Amino acid sequence: MHLLALSDWHVQNIEILFDILDDANRPFDIIVYAGDGIGRFLTQDRNKLSELAAKTKLGKVLAIRGNDDEIYSIDTHSGREALDFDVFSGKGIIDLHDEPVIIDDYGFMGIEGAPMPGPGLAYSEMEIKSHLENQYKLIGNKIPVLVSHAPPFGTLDIAIRMGQRHIGSKSVKSFIENVKPLLTVCGHVHLYGGQAVEQKFGTVINISSHDKPGSEGNYADIKLDNHNITYELKNTTDGANHRLYNLSQVGARRIKHFLEIGITELEQFTQKKNHADLLSLPGVYQWHVDMWYTEVHAILNEEFVLLDENELEFLKNDELVLLDIETDLNQGKIWLIGIYQYHNDEFNQFYNKDNEYQLIMSFIDFLKNQNESTIVYYGNNYFDEKCLKQRCVHWDRHEIFDLMSESYDLGILLQTNLLGEYDDINLKNLAPIIGDFNYENTELTGFQVGSLYTSYLLDGIEPDWEKLMNYNKDDVYALKSIVDNVRNILNTSS
Repeated sequence: MHLLALSDWHVQNIEILFDILDDANRPFDIIVYAGDGIGRFLTQDRNKLSELAAKTKLGKVLAIRGNDDEIYSIDTHSGREALDFDVFSGKGIIDLHDEPVIIDDYGFMGIEGAPMPGPGLAYSEMEIKSHLENQYKLIGNKIPVLVSHAPPFGTLDIAIRMGQRHIGSKSVKSFIENVKPLLTVCGHVHLYGGQAVEQKFGTVINISSHDKPGSEGNYADIKLDNHNITYELKNTTDGANHRLYNLSQVGARRIKHFLEIGITELEQFTQKKNHADLLSLPGVYQWHVDMWYTEVHAILNEEFVLLDENELEFLKNDELVLLDIETDLNQGKIWLIGIYQYHNDEFNQFYNKDNEYQLIMSFIDFLKNQNESTIVYYGNNYFDEKCLKQRCVHWDRHEIFDLMSESYDLGILLQTNLLGEYDDINLKNLAPIIGDFNYENTELTGFQVGSLYTSYLLDGIEPDWEKLMNYNKDDVYALKSIVDNVRNILNTSS
């Protein structure tokens, strides 16, 4: 059985789902929707959920309501109030909370809303427990598949908006530990959207999406074969692999404009006859065209070029200090700082999982002993610098502002300066390309490191500290590989 699963499409473009269904290598049998934003599928003249159901092999969408799917919701397109339950009146849409569904060898069960005292549609843990038990009885000896808006307590369920805490359901946790469904699809906690865990109680996939305007949509491509499961976690930026996307300030709209004037390949930018056509495009100025010409030349020659070398001259300083920090998910506590010093070729870590003040003081003492160091980190959002300063202020160590007066987020500077062929500017993607750097653990991410430390704070679960510290070391040396190569570019051109 082939499933398309998603949840919490509060702001995403629903029309993309039609493209996903049309482009699937093998048609999906059904769609599973784990709640929230479901009222958006109903417009004044269309039930898009029903239309999506019609594109599946079995013509079905198995859906539940989320905690935000209260009786009324405002449809932003028509401006009218829409009853959420009207969505379920469409052909092929099954409210999985009302009753389980048997399809082939599988029994699909659903539990809507979230555990009390959460906002909106919520149930007590006793109500959730009773509901799941009743649904399980109705599927007989079929292989259980659970669709729950809330994750199981302690699994992909840490929220940070209103305080760092678990907001999953303890009854869902107990149920899946006892019943061991082959698959649990959930949402609700956007921070963990697009992530999965495989444990002794089966596979749990949180397939929610963020609700910030412009956020990508997460979805899962899942295949069930008897008691076996395979899956791919994807988002709506997948498939954006046209080579023209490598050009700076080029997204889907600009690709469309390029195609309209007959530019389909990078090589066509080398033809000066396209100059006037490019300048005629909306929002395109001479500096865009000059930059694209330079960038195409770099890509075709497998080179990297810097637009403004002056902005990166600080990298020539022999007193560079490279820095990477690790925190909890809420960025409210630093527990590890990795440091590399160019002048003596040394790597060090400041580590204290339980006493942030001592860690901060050790780091400040280190900076005081440096000789006018230039600090470089790679956040793409000033994360390391902002977090360090905030935590130092929390501990009344205001000298951090003088000690870090010359600090640079190299990720942000490369966003606007580095021209060449790469898919993503983030550290883990760029270091292997420009720095020929290989991570020791390719599966671990910074988010997972933060999540594991947060679980330690909340639940006392000890992670593999050495593994996390090695990840931090990898990040520092990945940054060094990029710095080394940018320095080579600067020295070669000077």
